[in-house]
Amino acid sequence: MASITIKHAGATHTLSLDPTSDCLYTKLSSLLGLPKHRIKIIRLGKLLPPPGDAALAGAIVAGGVYMVSGTAARDQLPSATTRRAAHALEALQNFYATLS
Repeated sequence: MASITIKHAGATHTLSLDPTSDCLYTKLSSLLGLPKHRIKIIRLGKLLPPPGDAALAGAIVAGGVYMVSGTAARDQLPSATTRRAAHALEALQNFYATLS
């Protein structure tokens, strides 16, 4: 069992991991309430490999301190594409309202 320290949003957590079976991203997702695809893990200024990458197991060091960045789905801002689509829809609705 490897024990690591996680820092996220001003809080510090200690996790125990079995490097052969536990997925770090899955544990962080359940602990912090973040979607796995939005989690970024940093150690010593380097970004760790994404979930499912074979190099991830080698990147986890027992006793290491890791910074976690991520946004919960409820706090995620809409993408630029979504904002443009909403703006275009509003413009079309205004246009059709003037025709009525």
